[in-house]
Amino acid sequence: MLSDAASAIALALPTVHGVEVMFRLRRWTMDWLDFSGDALMRGRIWILLTSSMLHNNWAHMGRQSLLLLLVGPATERALGRKSFTAAYFISGAGACVFSWRLFRHRLLCDPSFHAIETDKDKQNVAFIADSCPSRGASACTYALSALAIIAVGDQPCCTSASFSFVNITAGAILALCRLTPDVFTPKRRLKEWWTYFAGVVAISALALPRSLDISTSLAVWWAIGMTNWKVSNLLPHHGGPTSGGACDWESHLAGIVFGAGWGLASCLPRHQQMDIVGLARRALALSLTIGCGLLD
Repeated sequence: MLSDAASAIALALPTVHGVEVMFRLRRWTMDWLDFSGDALMRGRIWILLTSSMLHNNWAHMGRQSLLLLLVGPATERALGRKSFTAAYFISGAGACVFSWRLFRHRLLCDPSFHAIETDKDKQNVAFIADSCPSRGASACTYALSALAIIAVGDQPCCTSASFSFVNITAGAILALCRLTPDVFTPKRRLKEWWTYFAGVVAISALALPRSLDISTSLAVWWAIGMTNWKVSNLLPHHGGPTSGGACDWESHLAGIVFGAGWGLASCLPRHQQMDIVGLARRALALSLTIGCGLLD
């Protein structure tokens, strides 16, 4: 039914997450589908693929699915279905492996680790580093953003009207997550969504071109994301700290690096020419992508 892989992946992400939540399969997916160093060393190589289709919460997963629907089809048309699909899953797998190795290295090189006296306790700490689960859907989205910016950043993506509609839909998903905290996320004030919605309306009201290229779309998208993150963290929240969990910035950054490398490799055979304005747009969009990857 779906004519492109980008739309299929974008619709598969909420479907998989919905099944996991509906049937309460979190423990099972964490044991058999999530990435972890221990599972990989046990020979469960399929986790390199399955972890790229999993996410922890509706808010992030919804925004990433919408982003795939926004820029994925145009990127896939330019690069080809096989290259696009391979970039998605390879970058997710590489990001998970990188995040695990870096986390393990930082933990085992920490001075407090060397202060542990018994070998058994050291082995327990190493096991914790290897068994920590990871999900790669976020890293895949950041990788495809970097890939799209570098490889096909000047290609037309969508109209400003459709871009505004997608962003408002993302805001509606976030509002739903806030209105039903017992099902989706910890309790937070609804004001957080209103800040996001106000930012979307304000940016959409600007004199944007009728047709947006991929670099401009992603630059505005990640600018909205960074603004929402900053403002929402300044607002008071119910029940303690703002953050609902640790940010796996290592996998996000690794995904961006994988995507950028794939994008450069895609540009070289075509001898793509870029003007100064195009380079500036790409640089801005890539900088905002990295900024969100470090914060989100």
